[in-house]
Amino acid sequence: PARELGDEVGMGILNTVAVLLAAVAGGVAFAPGPGVARLRAVCSARGMAWSGSRRSQASGSLLGGRRRAVAAGLAALGGAAVVGGVGGWVAGLAAGAVTWVGLGRLEPAAVIRRRQHVAAAVPLAAELLAAAVGSGAPPDRAAEVVGRAIGGPLGDGLSVAAAATRVGADPQSAWAGLLDDPAARPIGRAMLRSATRGVSPVPVLQRVAHDARDSARWAAEARARSVGAKAAAPLGLCFLPAFVLVGIVPLVATLGMPLLP
Repeated sequence: PARELGDEVGMGILNTVAVLLAAVAGGVAFAPGPGVARLRAVCSARGMAWSGSRRSQASGSLLGGRRRAVAAGLAALGGAAVVGGVGGWVAGLAAGAVTWVGLGRLEPAAVIRRRQHVAAAVPLAAELLAAAVGSGAPPDRAAEVVGRAIGGPLGDGLSVAAAATRVGADPQSAWAGLLDDPAARPIGRAMLRSATRGVSPVPVLQRVAHDARDSARWAAEARARSVGAKAAAPLGLCFLPAFVLVGIVPLVATLGMPLLP
């Protein structure tokens, strides 16, 4: 009995340690960085809206590599502490790998919303840029006017690129903000090619607008078609018990009646 009590106490301690390590890993993973809290406080004191760092919005990652490594290490220690022995090391490595991969695939909600807004604004922005440049406006002036007109993340990117171009920045650096965004990259490439080679971006921008509208329409059709498939499972779960009770159970009962004594 004393040995069994000691084993139970040991297992309780290991479980407590594992829970504490998991809690610390979650805190490390999802707590704001040391500078983010101060920036939020400064923005709140000055009445400014805080939307996160530009680097995190551009990369789309929720965590830095160091914080992901700490969280994965704590998860590995927790798994090793729960299982124990050689199997504990295997379970710890598996828990650490799963934590590292899972945290790397997480995206902040602000990044997802920003990407959706940029993708939705690409067709209109490309058409307006093509019309402005086609009417004789310089590319930087067209980008500035269109950026103010459409607003949002894509409009801000166009305005920043136009301002950088006016002060003499390198074209590659000026349009880097749009080139880093997958949705806005075709616009950035067209404008960069116009700035470096002197070719007109109008045909490319018109094609970008056409392709973006086609992609949006195909995505909407795919979502509409998937509604039927997603609705089939709940309907099946609703009708299957009724089918079994009304069709299968009476048949089985009828066939089994002659076998009763």
